Amino acid sequence: MQCAFRFSIQPASSGSSETARCRLLEQMVGQECENFRVPADACTACLQHSGGQSLHGHPVFPSMLLQISETALENATQQGTLTPEKERRLNGVFNTAMEALTTSPRQIQPSATPSCDVILCAHESNERLHAAIVSILEQEGVVPFLHLVDTGDASRTFNEFSGRWNVRRHRQPSGTSTLAAVHELIESMSTSLIAIQPADGISTSDRLARSINQLESEGAEIFAAQVFTKTSALIPMQTKETLTTDETLTDENSRQLNPATLVFRRCSFVDMGGIAGVENELVSFVERAHRQQRRITISPEALIELLPKTASFPSITVSPIQSGDILPDSESGKGFPAVPVEVDVVLPFHGHLDYVDQALEGLLNQERCKLVIHLIDDASPEDTTDFLRHWSKHCDIRTYRNRENIGQFQSFNNVVRYFETPLCAVQDADDISLPNRLWWAGQMLHYSDADVFGATVELFGDEHVIRPIFTSTEPRVLEPRVKIRRSFFPLRGRHGYFLENPTAVFRVDMFKMLGGFADFGDRLMNRASIDSEFQQRLLFHGTRFAISREVLVKYRVHPESATQDTQSGWGTAARTKAGQILDARVSIFERGPFDPRAFGSLGRYQNVTERFE
Repeated sequence: MQCAFRFSIQPASSGSSETARCRLLEQMVGQECENFRVPADACTACLQHSGGQSLHGHPVFPSMLLQISETALENATQQGTLTPEKERRLNGVFNTAMEALTTSPRQIQPSATPSCDVILCAHESNERLHAAIVSILEQEGVVPFLHLVDTGDASRTFNEFSGRWNVRRHRQPSGTSTLAAVHELIESMSTSLIAIQPADGISTSDRLARSINQLESEGAEIFAAQVFTKTSALIPMQTKETLTTDETLTDENSRQLNPATLVFRRCSFVDMGGIAGVENELVSFVERAHRQQRRITISPEALIELLPKTASFPSITVSPIQSGDILPDSESGKGFPAVPVEVDVVLPFHGHLDYVDQALEGLLNQERCKLVIHLIDDASPEDTTDFLRHWSKHCDIRTYRNRENIGQFQSFNNVVRYFETPLCAVQDADDISLPNRLWWAGQMLHYSDADVFGATVELFGDEHVIRPIFTSTEPRVLEPRVKIRRSFFPLRGRHGYFLENPTAVFRVDMFKMLGGFADFGDRLMNRASIDSEFQQRLLFHGTRFAISREVLVKYRVHPESATQDTQSGWGTAARTKAGQILDARVSIFERGPFDPRAFGSLGRYQNVTERFE
């Protein structure tokens, strides 16, 4: 076997195959690992791979890299040589390998021309204001919806743009700040993105297109760029930066950004509670977002021309997050007026009535919302007649029984015809919803004008989980479970699971329009990847998401969960086949416009589910 990286080869012996150390793997983790050896068949698969140098899609290397990073971390800990720098490097290698295992480098093409709400506050009319407005209306590759906010006497200039279909005028004579105007006008927005436009700034013709492209390519929540004047360009950085956690910044590399260039997600603004009611709202907004570890991406490009001595938008220094930092109450968002929330919740179960009782308790303890619970016995192995009869007496619970075990997703589809409210929510039978889950989902969907909501889960139960693997030949290795898992904004160029399905809430009309959950033709394959397929169908169709960082569901870790059991869990044949179907469907979605209902299975198993009276 000719490989420049193989060394220290141990020949095969009785009961074991040939193994070797890999110089490339050890170079990537930055240390020797004498106790990590690669089987010969893995080396052969690596040599035969013809997919280029990318980790994505490689048959064995990401898995090997994941394992050696863990081994190196354990070795350094035991030897007392683990420094903070080495730990950051090994964690970075681990995350890179995990990303390669769980995502694929497909390019997600926008389903339509992007659009963006733009807020411009002005106190007086002048030629510079006119030029600023024109620079937004003449943006290339993006449809701007421009909100002109008169905080003084800017009507003369604003009158010149009256009658434009994408220009809306607002009057706020109190001289409100730009972000306060966003807060007040949040329900008047048309899109899922919001941009700040200074009254004395001239945006480049591609400002919004570049901003949105970088924001969506990196799955960020806030974008900022550089500014320039007619005499000099102010570009303090030579490469783009994404600020997320304390690992991104050190005391020596704090970053400055100019809030005149901000573009951010509408739902992130809502999730943060809007403005904080402090003197400099823009500074507060960015600092709060950074302390909450929201992803902020900064471009090295100068996209707005400002006057040389403008004082409207002082730069913001984004410093490292210090351990023990606590967000002051004074910097918390003021929030928005509560809107009424009504939601149908679907709770299918197959045995484990003790778990179901806890799930029901969590739902019945929901605060500030009206809910209808659809409790479905999905052909449990034990007799559930008394259980269903007991819960059927509750005024907010509707009970059903499946004649055969069809799984949670088809069970969900089957009760859509019985929904009584505009929203519907997933409730896994082994999880527990926290009291504010459905109320907060309703607020986010309303103020973000979104169709799908997802949030964060807190894990409890078993202390260890099976590490993600994707073939039956890989060993099932246990690793400590994480404390929380967050939904996140999908990165352009990746496909996979990005929204924690146990927290999902949908608009019913949207769910019906997309044809409901899919059917892969097998209950176990459905259990493995149907939620991922639905998320990709939503994404490529251009559906709006509202993602929250709030912890709203307690996710139970146990051996019979979808990712951990021996029938649909990591490395099983069912999950492998489901992944192949998912890849095939994403390939179809990538080609261009498609009919999403054709890929759903709403009503396909309608005759299986019967009302239990």
